[in-house]
Formats: sequence, C-alpha cells, structure tokens
Amino acid sequence: MIGLACRTECMLPETWLFQRADKSESLFRNLFEHHAAVKLLIDAETGAILEANAAAEHFYGWSCQQLKEMHIQDINTLTPEETRSEMEKARNNQRVHFEFRHRTANGDIRDVDVFSSHIEVQGRSILHSIVHDATAKKKAERDLQASQEYLSSVFRAAPVGIGVVIDRVFSTVNDHLCAMTGYSRDELLGQSSRILYPSDQEFEFVGTEKYLQIQRDNIGTVETRWQRKDGNCIDVLLSSSPLESKNLAGGVTFSALDISERKQAERDREKLQGQLLQAQKMDSVGRLTGGVAHDFNNILSVILGYTGMAIEQTQPDAPIYTYLERIQEAGQRSAEIIRQLLAFSRQQTIAPKALNLNTTVDGMVKMLQRLIGENIHLAWIPASSLPSIYIDPSQIDQMLINLCVNARDAIDGVGTVTIETRAVTVDAEYCMQNAGFIPGDYVMLSVSDNGCGMPPEVMEKIFEPFYTTKGLGEGTGLGLATVYGIVKQNQGFINVYSEPDKGTTFRIYIPQYTDGETADRQQKDVLPEKSRGETILLVEDDPVLLDMSKTMLERLGYRVLVGQGPLAALQVVEQNPGTIDLLVTDVIMPEMNGRDLSSRILERYPSLKVLYMSGYTANVIAHHGVLDAGIHFLNKPFSTHELSIKIREALA
Repeated sequence: MIGLACRTECMLPETWLFQRADKSESLFRNLFEHHAAVKLLIDAETGAILEANAAAEHFYGWSCQQLKEMHIQDINTLTPEETRSEMEKARNNQRVHFEFRHRTANGDIRDVDVFSSHIEVQGRSILHSIVHDATAKKKAERDLQASQEYLSSVFRAAPVGIGVVIDRVFSTVNDHLCAMTGYSRDELLGQSSRILYPSDQEFEFVGTEKYLQIQRDNIGTVETRWQRKDGNCIDVLLSSSPLESKNLAGGVTFSALDISERKQAERDREKLQGQLLQAQKMDSVGRLTGGVAHDFNNILSVILGYTGMAIEQTQPDAPIYTYLERIQEAGQRSAEIIRQLLAFSRQQTIAPKALNLNTTVDGMVKMLQRLIGENIHLAWIPASSLPSIYIDPSQIDQMLINLCVNARDAIDGVGTVTIETRAVTVDAEYCMQNAGFIPGDYVMLSVSDNGCGMPPEVMEKIFEPFYTTKGLGEGTGLGLATVYGIVKQNQGFINVYSEPDKGTTFRIYIPQYTDGETADRQQKDVLPEKSRGETILLVEDDPVLLDMSKTMLERLGYRVLVGQGPLAALQVVEQNPGTIDLLVTDVIMPEMNGRDLSSRILERYPSLKVLYMSGYTANVIAHHGVLDAGIHFLNKPFSTHELSIKIREALA
C-alpha cells in the first residue's frame, strides 16, 4: 500500500502520497497517474480533491493542479448538501456505486458512474473514486425509454385495430378493433374474419393478395372495405405479418386502420380538382371570346350605324327598304350575341344599383310566362323578406330569360318552371365541397324545371360558350354561358342539380348588399332629342367609325369637331377658339386612353362633359367592369337613337 504522509493544516504537499522513494511507491504512483480510468482521491470530510490522474485531466478539461485546488462539489451537479450526503454513504461503506452528473471545464454536463472505496491514511478518511463516462449509455437509455414511451403513447392514442388470426379465425383482438367494427370481443373471438367483409369476392381478394405479398416480402398490406355490425361500410388499410417468418399456418398478426376519412378526402379532392380545371378552362375561353367580341363590335358598329341612317333616308314603300330592315335585324341579332359573349367573359360594362330581387322578378313574371308558353306553368315563389343585392337590373333580365328558355326547351309538352328567391348563408363546410364559393350572406335565385334533366357528361360542359345539345339552328349555345359570366362578374356563384328524367335546378347566389337602400328598377322609354346648339368633340381612332359617328351627330344637329386619335384631338382643342360642350371619346386607343384624354382637355374646359364609348371592357373608366356613379358610357354598337339619348344624359 502506498505510504501517505500527513498533510499540513493548510494544504498537503503536491506529492503528499508519494513520500517514499522506493520501487513499490513508483509502481503504485504510475498505476494511479497513468491508468486509463479517471481516478480521484477525495477528502471524505471536506470534499477537497487531493489527487487526480492524467485521465481525469483529459476528461474534465482542467489540469491536475487546477483539479487539486477544487472540491468535488465544484464538479458534481448535486447541491453541496446532497453531495455531502452521498460522500457520507461512501465513507460508511453503505454504497460503492454512484450515478452522478459532472461538469467539465467547457461547461458540458457528463453522465458518470462513480465507484468509490473508503480508505484510511494516517488517520485521514479518503475516498478513492474511479469515474467512468456514462454519457453515451445514459443517452441511449433515455432515448430507449423515450422511444418506448412514444410507441406506447402512439399505440394507446392511435385508432388502430390490432389482432391475431389463425387460419383467418380471430384468436386475439384489441378494444380499437372492437370499436372500429362495432362487435364485442366475445362476438369476434373464434369467428372467421369473413364476418367483416361485405362480399365473398372481397374476402377472397384480401386473402390471396396478402398471401402473395407475405410470401415475397414477409408482410402484406392491402386496402379493403369492412362491413360493421350496424351494416355501414368503412375503408380499411390492413397490414399483416406472420408470427413465424413466411409461415401463415402459425398465425398472422394484423393491424387495421380506418381510412374512411382519407378515402373520402381523396374523392373530394378529385372532385375539387375537376371543378378547378373547369373554372380555369372557362376563364381561358372567356378571355378568348372577349377579344373576338371586341373586334366584331367595331364591325357591327359600322354595319348598324350606316344601315340605320340608310333606313331613315329611305321611303318604306321602296323595294330596298325591306332589305335594309333585314340587314338591321341580322346586325342586331349579332350584337346580342356579342353582348352574350361579353357577359360570359365578364367584360360587359355594367351600371349596378341596389335593388330588391323580388320586385325585379315580379315585374318580369308576365313576360316570362309568355316566353315559355301556355302549356308550361310558371310558379313564382318569392321569399317573404329579402335583403338587397347590388347588380345591373338588365343582368337579372338576361339571366331569367336564358334560364327560363333553357327550362322551356327541356320540357316536352306540359310541365312546370319554378322561380324562387331566398336569403341564405353559405358556411365554410359548404365551400369545402364547392370550389370557388366564399362563406357569407347571399340572396339566392332558383330556377327549376321538371323536364328531361341532364347526364353528368352534359352538365360538365353546359356553361361553355357555343356548347348546345339542341339541333342545328335551334340555339347558339350562349344562354347558360351568359348566365355564368353575369354571376361571376357580380362576385356570385352558381350551382346546378340535374339527373336524367328528373329535371334541373339552377341556383344563383348573389352577395347581399347592405351599404345602400333598396332601390327598385324603373324603366321608361326616352324619346331621342336633337341638338340645342352644342359643340361636340368626337375622338375615335378607327377612321370608318369616326366618319359614321360624325354623320350621326351632324344629323342630330350638333356642331362636330373630330380627332382621329387622342393627339389629333388635342391639336383640335388648341386650334378651336370657341367652347366645347361635350367630349365623346373611345375608351381604348393606342396613343392615350379616353380617361387620360378627358383629363387633359378638362384643364382647358373645366365644365366639359364626357361620354365614353367602347365595344370592349371599359376597365380604364370602370373598376372591374363596374361603372362609378356619374360616369356616362355608351356600348358599341349603338344606333342614332341610343347615341342621342346618351348625349342628352351626359349634357344634363
């Protein structure tokens, strides 16, 4: 045994343990200092570290000299009181093995196993401690425990049925499986698993498929359907593995997960994806039709304008008069098709106002009855109380006429068309099932018929322009496309419910309007008025349209200044010494739009009135196709009569 000298009262000499310089002392000193294990000699009374070997220096990060100036309390994470208590146990030989957490010089905390033996040296009580780094072991234990707790938690919380079958007969089932199937444990144990399958075919398919997978991969997973005790079916993900590798005869353990919600979500997602693709297709077609409508409108403006003026200058008994009327009728029908295209593409400029849908529909009932014919009964069921909506009244006319004509054509012989209104609230759940819907308060307009109905493949295309199931010459295929465009332009939604031989119902939802008072539409015939001596500046970049419009205005008696485009118009303003009462300008022009042009001219003529005209979307003067109050707008193509009325409105 190593001879130990007494330590002085203040501190022991650095080599207090190695006073004797003999071979034995050198041997034991080397064993202490160079042993691979971390070793400490600790004063059992005070906790002072008396000696530390090189392994301790490496492990803790302090030098041996630094360690010998420390107490074990400086290293142990226990409180000083707890540390003294543990040292007392070691000193009294109550314990030899301790599990501690020790600090290192860089601030790390390490788990350690400490083996302490108590020795007496010249009357001093000393603890010889061997320290093993247990950090990795403790971490592995904690990870294992956490993993076990996690798996146990998942097992308890997950809605998974678990069981064992032998020859496909239940031998063990858990509570989750009973809850899934509605059967008690006693009702399942000893029963064939066939009890859970809705058909023999499904039962045989699952058995065959799992057998093949288990033979190949030692595990089989299939999606199937189970029939609960109450008769309802659920979608199940079934995973099975043999108790003995690839030996089904010894029994199979399985887990069953109810995936009904997931399968329903997949079906809903496929439905929503189809609705989204349809909406994108409709939007693309809308942009295309809007461009076509713009170009065609300019041509129609010239045709109808000159035809109208030619009719005014032709005697009714002249042979050419009838031809001119036919040209005008064809042009007007073409103009109506253009208006439908613009309505579908949501590029129709509108002037909405607050109105009561009941009042508006009520004023149309007699006309709609004549439209659908006497053999079809028109049932009008208005809501007792209805909030206002904000929409152009003419658009209500368009929607009702198109829907009622569609309903009439779906009825063979005698039938009923029902128009109904109702205030509704659309919730988030409904929006989840119907792509494009937004939660909120709406006024619903419903048009139903008991006609032939439609199969799904027809319903997918009914809002596409030019799509029709009618014969050649019986329809343009723009009626329902027009309805769709109007609804979308007014931030509304439309749903269709139909089955072959069971009729069709269209439900239109328009947002409720609460910012203004209800206003009912008032229609009145306005007679054309001629000039009262005013001067009009006419601006149009199309020379043919410019010439035609100038002729119309001059025939109405106005003094007309013309500018073929904005820059030419500004030159006319500079050279004109007199007053200009009204600016009549196209909206979309290459050099400058109509609104910017009017702003420039208003600098010289502050009291100038403005009438905008366009055959396309008036987004320059309208917000999303909706005219602000006080803005006067004339849709192309227009007649002399329509032009005269709009001019007087603008000059009023």
